[in-house]
Amino acid sequence: MAMDITELVPSGYSILLTGPEGSGKTCFSLQWILKGCNAGRHGIYVTFDEKPNALRRRSEQMGWDLQDLEDVGLFTLIDGFYPRIGIKSKEINTTRPDVDYLLLKIAPMIKKSGTSRVVVDSITSLLIPTRTVSSKSKEGVERQTIKQRTALIRMSEFLKNQGVTVIFTEVETTNDHPQLEQFLVDGVIELGLIKTDEGLKRRLLIKKMRDKEHSMQYTDFSITEGQGIALK
Repeated sequence: MAMDITELVPSGYSILLTGPEGSGKTCFSLQWILKGCNAGRHGIYVTFDEKPNALRRRSEQMGWDLQDLEDVGLFTLIDGFYPRIGIKSKEINTTRPDVDYLLLKIAPMIKKSGTSRVVVDSITSLLIPTRTVSSKSKEGVERQTIKQRTALIRMSEFLKNQGVTVIFTEVETTNDHPQLEQFLVDGVIELGLIKTDEGLKRRLLIKKMRDKEHSMQYTDFSITEGQGIALK
């Protein structure tokens, strides 16, 4: 019997959703936030890695109408993609890849709309500007790491203090750009792709969920149109 993935994210938690490209992070995040919207709870989705209209089209293919939820004020899409690459956005809501700027942007939305769920897709792209390419020394790397930790903690704690549950997606990175320390969030869910004789197989692992008992085994899942992610 399939299990609803929204049950994996406890209310009030900060979750790091990590995995390689194509593993289902965006689908997972959309499905989770839209479940709240359909229950009448406002959600904010910040996209740094995908064009807003591309995200709307992908959602439509899954049977999820983002535009309809935006029109009735239950869903807010914030464009961080075009500002990140230096192109003027046509979206009403935009943000630079800067934590303080983003918090100033969403704080009044949370207060006005009673936002319950936020997705930042991805935290990798949001924090890249804190890394200086010229800093190759050990001290430089340590300074960059401290900036990343501070930024993530600041955002996570701000949202939790507002009663908001948040998912940060993270793309698996190279040694030059190591992944964020997982102790900085309340939970870590890892999505993966493994090779089989039949092709690629999707699987999920809950690596951490603070103060919650959870399975330590991999769980297979599928993605289908009109349903999204279903755990087996």
